[in-house]
Amino acid sequence: MANFIRGGSRIYDTAPVRVPPATTLESTAQPATARGGGKQPAKGDNYLSALLKLVPAEIVTVYLATKDTASTHNGLTTWFVLCLLTCIIFRAYSNLPDKEGAAIKDVQWRAVGVSAVAFFLWAFATAEQGKPPIAGLNLEPWLAGAAAGLFGLLAPALVPADPQVEPAKPTT
Repeated sequence: MANFIRGGSRIYDTAPVRVPPATTLESTAQPATARGGGKQPAKGDNYLSALLKLVPAEIVTVYLATKDTASTHNGLTTWFVLCLLTCIIFRAYSNLPDKEGAAIKDVQWRAVGVSAVAFFLWAFATAEQGKPPIAGLNLEPWLAGAAAGLFGLLAPALVPADPQVEPAKPTT
């Protein structure tokens, strides 16, 4: 069964282009793909796709859908903590490389941390005045929204991309 979650939030760099050496003068005028020796490199994440992978939209959506009910029943802090833990667990799992033998050490932990901070800021940005998601911690919603927006713009610069490595070809 295909796993559509693992590797989904991992950030990758563009794979390097390998051009085979030219054998004749005529072949040097053609690109590697026209000679049949090379292929286009695997496309990495650009700034926008890296940004989208770092924003925990699925957890923010679940949090927003239930925060009013949780607030009415005096459970907003509990709901916030549950969503934050879910964000960390889900992001760690979706960040595992989609390959055999991937372990917890292979997670891009900086990306998971950035997503957790983004969720924290968005939760405060969507809070009603005087009803913070964490009892006793009051961050003004306008300030949290501004911080979330600025943090979101800087987030891709905080997470280094993994290089893409082409599998070794068997020698004959």
